Amino acid sequence: MADDSKRDPRPADGDATVPIPAELLSILPPPSEAPPAAPGPATAPPPPPGPARPVPDPTPPPPPRRSLADHEPRRRGGALWLVGALVVVALFVTACYLLVARAEDDRPTASDVPVASTEPPATTAPTTVPPAESRAPADVAVVVLNGSGQRGWAGENATRLSEAGYAAEPADASSEDIEVTTVYVAEEALTPDGAAVAAALGLPDAPVEPRAEDSPGLTDAAAEADVVVVLGADSIG
Repeated sequence: MADDSKRDPRPADGDATVPIPAELLSILPPPSEAPPAAPGPATAPPPPPGPARPVPDPTPPPPPRRSLADHEPRRRGGALWLVGALVVVALFVTACYLLVARAEDDRPTASDVPVASTEPPATTAPTTVPPAESRAPADVAVVVLNGSGQRGWAGENATRLSEAGYAAEPADASSEDIEVTTVYVAEEALTPDGAAVAAALGLPDAPVEPRAEDSPGLTDAAAEADVVVVLGADSIG
């Protein structure tokens, strides 16, 4: 049987409280005290309460309202831009109009365009028929002088005139070399006969002039002739 004297006189948890005599309490050891808590790290004292910080409003603020004075520069800029655009368009239209007008002026009209003729051009062939007012070839005394520088050229042309019916005198050389064939007549009334002689020789464009003392190429053999032909270098074909 357990010794009741060794039991802890202090009531256990859940036991009923039992009064302990004072004699026993005097002999009982004092109850053990809990050891003091170890000092922990020093903590800063909480800050003193200050004024409360305002909480930001999550909704964005409305945009500032612009006055009429703020919109005035923008309106002026838009008006200036519109005026400038209208000026550019007007200049472009004017330039196009001027170009079209110049092109219309330069375009040839129907009266300016030459009309091609369908008729063939008229050709005039040299004729050896003497003019009506000229005399008969047999009545015209002709002398041929050679100023072309080609030997025998005067004799060949004199023979041609004899075959055409002219009274050709013996041919002779001219007094000098001649470049252009010239037909000289004894008087102006024989001009048609001189033209007929030139045509008979195939030289219808040869000039016909009245004979003078200083006419180039003339010799004494031509003094009594009605017509004198001085053959030049141009007569040699």
